[in-house]
Amino acid sequence: MDFENFNNLASGIQSLMVAVAVLIGGGWALYQFVSMKTLAKARADLEKVKRELHERGVIEVTLNPTFLPAPDPQVIGFIHLVIELKNVGTGTEVIRWDETTFRLAKLDYDENRGASVQEKTVGKFLRVGIIPTYSTIAPKQTLHHSAVVAVQEPGVFLIDAQIIGSPKEVATAKLAGEAIDLESDFFSWGTTTYISIKGSE
Repeated sequence: MDFENFNNLASGIQSLMVAVAVLIGGGWALYQFVSMKTLAKARADLEKVKRELHERGVIEVTLNPTFLPAPDPQVIGFIHLVIELKNVGTGTEVIRWDETTFRLAKLDYDENRGASVQEKTVGKFLRVGIIPTYSTIAPKQTLHHSAVVAVQEPGVFLIDAQIIGSPKEVATAKLAGEAIDLESDFFSWGTTTYISIKGSE
């Protein structure tokens, strides 16, 4: 092989090596681009999960009852209940009114047992106005609803609220209960208050 043939062969090999290097470099750049894009997507998904874990609606429930005397001798009067729901959490929450309950129970007193609540519910509150199936409540937002119930006898009464939130919050409450071996109907939030009603004089 003379010098010219060798030179041509060397040039061919060099050209081939350059082409291979370009292909490898291009492939590596493409791989890096796809990898970075995948990594960026993974990071974005992780941030979304973190936000969802931290963004949770927490409803603060306040019950404000007032007694309304009635002219009808069949009943002593009515309890008007103003329900205040305030979202003190960081995420929007759903209130499922079709499953939420407000009940009225009378307190008893026994010398041996002390104060106790009658098992029988005296009445359930009838909500006033347009009753939605559900409401959404954003962070720092406050909702007000009204409800009434008739009272046929004097006494001290317990007003109990069981607020049903989103399925996610009900599941959270259920898991918390199961952690302490509590078997019961689970609701998202609740509170109680009391009102004393005197008989007609």
